Amino acid sequence: EQHHDPKIPLSVFKSDSSTLEIVVKYLHEIEQRNFADIAALLQRDHRTIWHAYQRSLRRKVQLRVEKSAVVVPVSIFAQRQFSPLEVLVSYLHDQHQLSFAEIARSLSLSPKTVWTVYSRYSRKQQKSTTQKNASR
Repeated sequence: EQHHDPKIPLSVFKSDSSTLEIVVKYLHEIEQRNFADIAALLQRDHRTIWHAYQRSLRRKVQLRVEKSAVVVPVSIFAQRQFSPLEVLVSYLHDQHQLSFAEIARSLSLSPKTVWTVYSRYSRKQQKSTTQKNASR
């Protein structure tokens, strides 16, 4: 099961890089997965995955892989209606009950940014729930 839904330690996300670039770089370099496999896991086009990886190389992204009490399942990033950062913040807040300040420290973001990302996620989620109920 671990093989089908890899887990990424939270420490890896403490970076200036985009969430997608970090996930792709981790899966390619640490998990030794090819771009087609990563694309299937993340439900994205393989060209998007390739470009994200190339951007991470250009930016010289360093992964901080440390043992972490919190690990993030890769499968959450397959939710395409939300941005990778929205999914990550909501997962940390809703599943691990981390405060916005704790999330901000973990991701090297400001608490205000984390709050904004979470509120955007909540708004999109409410909108999709409302549309589902309206179509019944």
